[in-house]
Amino acid sequence: MERHHRGQKKDQEKQVEHHRPAAATHALAHADELVVLFSPSSALGFPRRKREHTGDNVFAEANANTQVITVTENEEATGEDDKWLTTVDFSKITCAKGTLRLPRQITMAYDGENNALSFTVGAETRGPRREEDDRLYAMVVETELMDSELFELCTRGEGGMTTANLPEGWVSTNLAVYLFVVSADGKKASKSSYRTVE
Repeated sequence: MERHHRGQKKDQEKQVEHHRPAAATHALAHADELVVLFSPSSALGFPRRKREHTGDNVFAEANANTQVITVTENEEATGEDDKWLTTVDFSKITCAKGTLRLPRQITMAYDGENNALSFTVGAETRGPRREEDDRLYAMVVETELMDSELFELCTRGEGGMTTANLPEGWVSTNLAVYLFVVSADGKKASKSSYRTVE
């Protein structure tokens, strides 16, 4: 009986090992899709990189071991096309990285009538890891449509309110927003901060 049980366990392990390459391939395809999706912010958000690396390269490295993508086998699958279920945890994605600080006061609101996001930023003067001409950006992702837009909001010194008009068909509950700052010369950035629309 024990021998039979061990044999079953080995068979199950072989099946899992057989499926792993397919699951990994599926995850890799979605990882590539995320690289393209976040390419606009990656170009600005990772200024401290080796000369031979692109922003896309650094984005992929920054998110490689963060369990952003989860692939599970679909028990209700009817064929190869729906055999795998892929989940992306957008809250774990980093689309900018650096030592600059975000403005202390940032509020975000959704205007349903005009399908737009408004950002109100408190103006700041120069301080530790802060310069008045730092530029604030919002990377907005429609997570169901897998579409994205990068908006430049304001400089740190001017603050104020900026409206970002969203593309037609975007749904507020599907939005993932990433705020980050880039220095005026483009050589420094802050870490991105993830927000959702409430």
